[in-house]
Amino acid sequence: KDDFLKLLIAQIQNQDPTEPMTPQQLTEQLTALAQLEQTYNFVDTLNDFGEVIKNLDMTNIVSLIGKNVKTDQGVISADGSIKAGYSLPVPAELVKIQIFDRDGNLVRELKIPSVGIGEHAFEWDGRDNYGNELTGTYYFNVLAYNSEGELIDGVSTYSLGLIDGVNLKEKTVYLQGIEIPMDSILEVLTS
Repeated sequence: KDDFLKLLIAQIQNQDPTEPMTPQQLTEQLTALAQLEQTYNFVDTLNDFGEVIKNLDMTNIVSLIGKNVKTDQGVISADGSIKAGYSLPVPAELVKIQIFDRDGNLVRELKIPSVGIGEHAFEWDGRDNYGNELTGTYYFNVLAYNSEGELIDGVSTYSLGLIDGVNLKEKTVYLQGIEIPMDSILEVLTS
C-alpha cells in the first residue's frame, strides 16, 4: 500500500504539464488505493478471526476430558471399561472378532454365528486364546462373512470409553490411555 501511494505521488510530480492528470483519473487512483487499504484490513481481520477459531477449537478439545465418547477406532480394554461393537450392512453367516495387542499380535479371536444387520455390541472376557487373563487396552478388527464364505464389505467398528487426556499440539485425545485422532469421535455421550 505504501508503494502504491509513492507511485501515485511520483506520477503526479512527474506528469506531463501539457497533459495533466484529470480529476477523474486522480479519483480512480485514490479509489484503487482505498480498495487496497480495505483488502489489507480484511486480511488482518480474517487472520484475527482464525486465531479466535483456533482458541475455541482447543477449548472444545480440552472440554472432552472426563466425557464418554463413541469413536470409530477399534479399541477395547481387557477390564471392560472400554466397550466395543460393530455394525453390519447386511446379515452375516459368521463374524470373527480379532483382538490385537499394541504390537499387532493376535491375542484372541471370537467367532459369532448368524448375526443380523445393524449395530451389535460384544463383550470380551479379557482373556487370550489360551485362557490367560490379560490387562490393558487392545485393538480389535471385525471380519464378517456371508453364507458363501465371502467377506462382507462395509463393516464398521466403534468403541465407547472415557476421554482421559488431550494432546493439543497434535489435536488428538486419549481414550483411556490410547491416543486417537480427534476426528474419530462420532458422538459425545451423556452417560
